[in-house]
Amino acid sequence: MSDYRFLPVEQPLTASVKAQVLALWKSGDAVIDNPDERLSQVAYAAHSPDGTLAGVCSYQLQRGLYSALSVYGLRVFVAPNHRQGLLAFELLAHLGESLIDAHRPPAQTQTAGLCAVIETEIVNDRGAVFVERTFQFAVNKHPVTFVMTGFSPGGSPEYTHYFNLPAPPLLDARANSYTVTQLHEKSDESLRKAVAKILINQKKLKLDQLDAYVSQKLVLAISDSNTLDAVCLLVPRYVRELNATLFGLVLLARDPATLTSDKQNLLITIIYEHMNSLFDGDINASIGVFTLHPSRTELPLLDEDSGLRFHGIDNQGQEMRLRFFEGAKVIVPQRAAQH
Repeated sequence: MSDYRFLPVEQPLTASVKAQVLALWKSGDAVIDNPDERLSQVAYAAHSPDGTLAGVCSYQLQRGLYSALSVYGLRVFVAPNHRQGLLAFELLAHLGESLIDAHRPPAQTQTAGLCAVIETEIVNDRGAVFVERTFQFAVNKHPVTFVMTGFSPGGSPEYTHYFNLPAPPLLDARANSYTVTQLHEKSDESLRKAVAKILINQKKLKLDQLDAYVSQKLVLAISDSNTLDAVCLLVPRYVRELNATLFGLVLLARDPATLTSDKQNLLITIIYEHMNSLFDGDINASIGVFTLHPSRTELPLLDEDSGLRFHGIDNQGQEMRLRFFEGAKVIVPQRAAQH
């Protein structure tokens, strides 16, 4: 149990509380661009056993760095002599839980969740960080999961917790009849020919173009009851804001008319589970899968049928949806020290 006392802060701040917060920031040489505005955003405070102000957490309504979704941006500042433990995360947990409570069903909100940009040298020192972090302090009624949504221009990781998301899908009984086979030079010749036929027909390729087309791609044959049903192309792509490579996922059914939305979601889940089982935590490997849509869709933030989560809209207007492999990490870009 923490020795700190965590208390909500009433706004507007009294002159005494303002002086304490300003002294706290000064103790860590914090650079605050607009102190008055930041003071008006302070919402939670942590006090040490002797009553000294040890840290504060503030929030404001803002847009996610890459998702552009409306989120509560959380900021935490802890006095230098209190940074050895988990105080910063406990402060985030207390303020976060109060905001989560306010947005539990049946509350209606246009705010997608909580966002925290981690600006500490601890991040730099670790070299690599997990893309998903789950914690549950005493104040949290349920485990709270934050997913990485990108690095700031200064190299600090942005993590987001989305309100009221469903759990990712589990494979149902329909998946039992499917098998996934990665093609290579020694694969069964008849299977290779059947896959080639699908690629040539649906991608309008000539036979002599096939090898060049599949180079730098993983080709997966998806069979239903030992009969080729679909082909999946996994195309590695570097996603700059995540400083990581993910697999772009392209599905081609043997009979395109059978590729309903329901079947497509089932196959995406099967492919994800297959690749996730092969992932060994290598930070230099692809750390998840994504799909691209020509424009913004009406899908929910997390599609509980495919397990893919909204990531953002790229500079070509395409919507990216993704899912990380379990235990994935990303390398932290080198950045200058920040306060």
